[in-house]
This record gives sequence, C-alpha cells and structure tokens, in this order.
Amino acid sequence: MAKINRTNSPLQKINTGFKKYYIILIACFLLLFCNYFYTRPNFVGEATLNKIFPDDRFLLSFLLMTAPRRGDPDFLLRTIDSYLNNFPDKPGVRSLYKRTQLIVYTHFSNHPIFDKARSIYANDLKAQNYLRFHREKGSEINQRLHVSKAIKFVAENFKSAYIALVEDDFPLCDGKWKEMLTVIYNANLRVPRHCGIFVGTGGSGLFMRNNKALVASDLLLKEESREIPPDIILQNCLMGRAKGCEECTQTLVTSKVLLMYHIGYNTSTSPDRIYLKKDFQCGWRHPFNGDPSVVTL
Repeated sequence: MAKINRTNSPLQKINTGFKKYYIILIACFLLLFCNYFYTRPNFVGEATLNKIFPDDRFLLSFLLMTAPRRGDPDFLLRTIDSYLNNFPDKPGVRSLYKRTQLIVYTHFSNHPIFDKARSIYANDLKAQNYLRFHREKGSEINQRLHVSKAIKFVAENFKSAYIALVEDDFPLCDGKWKEMLTVIYNANLRVPRHCGIFVGTGGSGLFMRNNKALVASDLLLKEESREIPPDIILQNCLMGRAKGCEECTQTLVTSKVLLMYHIGYNTSTSPDRIYLKKDFQCGWRHPFNGDPSVVTL
C-alpha cells in the first residue's frame, strides 16, 4: 500500500502559507511600531523649560513690530492670535506663561490696525495677561531706526532672557508652539553659550539673548551698516560675523523647518521687496538648515 506524502498535501501547503503571512504581518506591525516610537515628537514640558534662566523676570518677550499697510489688512490680529491661542486663559503664578509676554510696537501715529487691535484686546481678559501695546509717535518710514529703538526699548525695560523679533505678518504655524519651545530648550542643552535662535526667516523668528539684543540694536545704526538690510545685520550678529558679536560664532541655533509663515506677501512695508504667495510657508526647510556655521535642531 502506497504511503501518503503529508508534507506536500494541499492542507499542509495552506497552513504553511498562513504561517508565512502571519510572520510578515507581525514583522510589518513591529516595523510600524518602531518607526512611530523613534519618530514621534518629544516635546519639552513647560515646567522643565521654565527652569532655565530663573533669575530673569521674563523668559520670552515677543517683540511684534507693526507698521501701516495698504488696505489695512488684519495681519496684526491674526499674528497676535496665533500666539494667544497657545496660552492658558490665566497663567499660573509660577508657570512659563507668567514669564511670557507679547509687546506690540509701532512708530506710527496713524496706524488704524494698531488702534483696532489695542481696542479689541483691551476687553479680552486673557489677552490682558500677556499683551502690551507701545507706540512711538511719528510718520517716518525708517525700518532700521524703528527696529533698533524697539529692541533697545524691550532690552532696557524688561529683564528678559530672550527677545524674539516678530513681524506683524508672520504668524506662528498651527501646532508649532511646543516644537518652538523644544528648540529653545534643546539650544540651552546642546549650545549653552548660544547668542540666539532662529525659527523663521528674514527678521521674524529671531530670538536674541538680552545682552546681544543691545549690541544688535547699536549695530543697526552704525554708518558702516547703512548698505546692509536690517535683518541681515541681526543675523550676522547672532552668527558672530559682526563687531561685538565675535563670541557668537558657530552658536546660532535654528529649527529644521520654518515655524512661522508669511501672509503679507502682497502688502510689504518695504517698496523694494517682492514676495510670492507660496514663499516662506509652514514646513519649508529653514534657509539656514545645512549651513555648517549654525546648529540645526
């Protein structure tokens, strides 16, 4: 009587096929899990970040520069809200948000949107915990002078670890607040002697340590700096390429991608600047990412 070869039976082949399928399925699941585990965001806790520079009254002072624009668009309101939306209604006495402020600054006596914003937020209990409005009277269009005076005003009047320069048409990207805080924290861990952090482009998103902010403010008004755009002067200082900023060499920390985006592409306050709608948007690779003279985190 002939023996049956059970190893080659149809049922055995089906069972073997199922086993291979399950092994592949389990392997795929493990790969997906590992990929999630190692690529998930690891954001710093707000209480942890709040421990740095404990002697400074403010950790973060956002200097929001604003000037009149054609058609009086609501960019200023949108930019303010992009920050306030991440803040609690009432900051705890010892919380990070008790050490966070937004200073809206203009050098123009006639600025309807500035007046509108001040009026709107004057009745907002949450905004009152964070917002300050400051106006220098005038009508002169002089970005270099205005930025210099604004930086000096904040540096001399508020004991703040960082002064973050923000233009009124560069809101914070949605969901990027915690990522920005993490970049700041990691900068202090990995480059403790840094002079600044850069998470935006141009003059927006430049976080300057208080002492270097004063140096940068003076550099803006130097005669030899007249032919250099103001944002480049500030960047050069934080990269150690300007007199008085030599110790900043190789210490500028940047984010990997832009954490703020441009909404004022067609209403620039500088007549010589032209932008496209698609330029400088959320997720764009940071312009300095890959530059060997900076540290990208």
